[in-house]
Amino acid sequence: ESRVLLAMQRVVCYSEPGVTTRHEEIFLRRKDTNGSIQSAGYFIPIATSLGLIDNLDRYMIEQVFLQIESGRIIQSVALNLSADFIKKYENLEWLKKQFTTFQQHHKRVLWFEVSNAIALQEIEAVYSLCTMVKSFGHQFGIDHFVLPESGAGYLQKIGPDYVKSSYVYLVDILGDKDSGESRESLMNIITSLGIEIIVMGVENSDPLNALRKHGLKYFQGTFISPALLLE
Repeated sequence: ESRVLLAMQRVVCYSEPGVTTRHEEIFLRRKDTNGSIQSAGYFIPIATSLGLIDNLDRYMIEQVFLQIESGRIIQSVALNLSADFIKKYENLEWLKKQFTTFQQHHKRVLWFEVSNAIALQEIEAVYSLCTMVKSFGHQFGIDHFVLPESGAGYLQKIGPDYVKSSYVYLVDILGDKDSGESRESLMNIITSLGIEIIVMGVENSDPLNALRKHGLKYFQGTFISPALLLE
């Protein structure tokens, strides 16, 4: 009934001469029968339990491409994919066909993400997805990134363009004088692999100012911009 809607939230870059939009992350929303808008937390778990989550992923991708085609989406956008989607070979083949058609009409760079948990658990599937996404000139990232105790081998294998981390995690690692070794390890890994860090969940100016002092420049959160429905 077309009651699954798109919402978008800006990721910005703080640099000279000012603030620019890096991309906008796509979120799914659902309009219930009373017209109220539900966040993904209300319906994604149900879709997952019913084995329908990769159908929602396909719907999201199709809708984004349609909105780009119509001119209603003019920025680069980031789409977060589920484990169910990336584990199925037929989904990746379907996405490859979508890219081929899209590339015939648009030169826009798209951004695709999976969660850190998926990257750790499904490294081969994520590597295949990342390789395919990059082969079409798009960007690939890891969402909710936390460096595991096992190290960064999976990052070297996958080769993401960027990671998104909670400001809480980054403030703890970069701002704690007692975590010097962890801070050096994180920054050395990120720098050596050429990975950008995007700070998530920024709700006020304090983490923004604190993390900018550490050289971070990409930020996302309600303080930056709320997630707004695509009207």
